[in-house]
Amino acid sequence: MYLSQAAEACPASQPDLADEIGAALAEVGPPAAAVAALERAIALRPDAGHEKYMYLGQVLGGEAGLAALRRGVALLEADAAGAQTGGDAGDAADAAAALAAGLCATAEAVLATAGPDEGGSEVEALFARAAALDPASPEPWAGLASLRVEQGRAEEGRASLARATGGWLPNLRAMMEALRAEQGSSDDEDEEGEDGAAAAARATAAVAEIESRGGGGCGDDMAADAAPSSPLPPTYDPALLPPFEVRFEAAKLMLELEESTADAVVVCESLVAEADLAADAWYLLALALAAGGDGAGALEAVCAGRAALGDPRAPPADADEAAFADVEAAARELLQAAAAEEEA
Repeated sequence: MYLSQAAEACPASQPDLADEIGAALAEVGPPAAAVAALERAIALRPDAGHEKYMYLGQVLGGEAGLAALRRGVALLEADAAGAQTGGDAGDAADAAAALAAGLCATAEAVLATAGPDEGGSEVEALFARAAALDPASPEPWAGLASLRVEQGRAEEGRASLARATGGWLPNLRAMMEALRAEQGSSDDEDEEGEDGAAAAARATAAVAEIESRGGGGCGDDMAADAAPSSPLPPTYDPALLPPFEVRFEAAKLMLELEESTADAVVVCESLVAEADLAADAWYLLALALAAGGDGAGALEAVCAGRAALGDPRAPPADADEAAFADVEAAARELLQAAAAEEEA
């Protein structure tokens, strides 16, 4: 409400402030208010400030959103050219990285709007140029992996995904191992150290927990146990990793393309460690754990995700109660099967 009022009151003499208000509304405000603020910011200064066009493209979607993204990329092109002629290597590298990110956003919009058949050639060219501009960025390769999935070219998708994650996934594995050690856990992500009796006991206890609730939702106590309860230790440094959104998309691709779910679980665990109110991250973690056969772990993630859904501080989520119910049903089947196998 306050941002919407600020957008209406922002004087024409403060175009930078109008850009900032529009960006903030795009992050947290209703879409209609964000669009109005961003369009006003564009009217105040149409030929400078690429961010408002990129935000507008994300909020609008479709052909209108794609047009806004293309306008933002044009401004980024001009900024990159100016930085290149300016002679400062740092400025030129920053401008190239910003342009690469803009090209990736445009490629994703083209793929969503035109599809892999009609838009595939342009999407591939955009990602290729982005990779050339910013070789260290995982985004172009992750985007190319998404394109390959939609094209039904899984093997090439796996190769692109490996390029996207090769620079940061080993570091993340080490961080998560250190995080587990500092939290006093002796189990690794696939529980190789757990013997059959301990696994059966864990499964039996989880089944009893479900049955005590009649197969319904999770209690607040279990959700609290599933969520991180202490600040991240110094050994875990998100600054050394790609942004949250990049890792989230990488985890989805891992579930689609890789036979093992171990890396997807590690990535999802990093997401919920950083943002324990991100219901979508808990949902993806629950999917990864269930796909890997860990019914008890999936159930814990479902409980934490449901708690996040009901928290007024949580960001908007695509996952809903029905989605969590489906994963819970799968987790329950895994736990019951494990208990039955032990009894046999």
